[in-house]
Amino acid sequence: FANHSRLADVVLLDVMMPGMTGYEVCAEIRNHLQLPASTLPIIMLSAREPVPDSIIEGLKHCCNDYIPKPFESAVLHARVQAAFQLKRLHEVEMQNAAHAQLLHEIMPAHIVQRLISGERCIAESHQCVTILFSDIVGWTNIAESISTSAVLTLLNEL
Repeated sequence: FANHSRLADVVLLDVMMPGMTGYEVCAEIRNHLQLPASTLPIIMLSAREPVPDSIIEGLKHCCNDYIPKPFESAVLHARVQAAFQLKRLHEVEMQNAAHAQLLHEIMPAHIVQRLISGERCIAESHQCVTILFSDIVGWTNIAESISTSAVLTLLNEL
């Protein structure tokens, strides 16, 4: 798990393993590797009795789901699919938040609100506007080396 760019989509983790319990592995993933349930869903499997106590223990160690053995393969498949879909939904939400943040960095708030509400063609009229087209020597290198908000600040100061 050292390289988070190549994570599994879902982890199936048996509680009873040699050397380290599934609970310990789950805690290691969550606490030491800092991988939350939305980034790496963990489904624990076990034949451990009593089942309710084992489920509670798994949830205390931050697993997303718990399936007691023996299980039906259709149930396992459905729960893996559900965990995968929730993970993808979280990823989409994170991308949308990043896009919204970018919009707020480069556009006025009232324009962002109009875009978010679904407006596709936004044209405004301004009484006193001056437009200057200029070639600034080295601009590409400058713009690539600083943040979007810094580019806008720099342009406003020109």
